[in-house]
Amino acid sequence: MAALLEEGSPVALGTDSLASSPDLDLLAEAAACRTLAREQGAAPEGLAELLVRALTVDGAAAIGADAGVLAVGARADLAVMDVPPG
Repeated sequence: MAALLEEGSPVALGTDSLASSPDLDLLAEAAACRTLAREQGAAPEGLAELLVRALTVDGAAAIGADAGVLAVGARADLAVMDVPPG
């Protein structure tokens, strides 16, 4: 992920089906990316913010959706989650 971001490539995270993801859990996908980046010593500055962007703005852009931001006139759903630290 770090190499893609350094090249300026857009990065989006998501799930597509139970065939490739055991639970369709977007937060688990982000956690896996964080763990891999840390283990490879390639965690860029602001990794958490980059992962949130990959799940929201860039994820929506990847599928051509007019969503992913909280802004006047934008389509959006809001989810509130209790995320444990770490």
